[in-house]
Amino acid sequence: MRHWKDHPRAFLKAKKEYTSGRALVFQNIDYLMMTFRILRKDYLYLAGCMVPIGDQIGMSKQELADMLRTKTRKFSAEEIEEKYYKGRKTQREAKKKDDLYISKL
Repeated sequence: MRHWKDHPRAFLKAKKEYTSGRALVFQNIDYLMMTFRILRKDYLYLAGCMVPIGDQIGMSKQELADMLRTKTRKFSAEEIEEKYYKGRKTQREAKKKDDLYISKL
């Protein structure tokens, strides 16, 4: 684990990896405020905190906000089933298995 003061140096060292991975990089915002702004759907504020890298360089604040909006969409029930309940027949069956596990503890 690195100290928070080392983050800028680590970012510069791994900038190519962040760019190729299409990372979202922010400055001057903490996780709590980021969560609050996402829940309020305040994408313009978040866009103002972004550090543009890769394809994001040259995008306007409104374009960045529109891009952020696409990354925070609601998942469909089918997408949730596929991601979290793969290999189980239904969400109900998965809950039964989880309940059985908890009752054994």
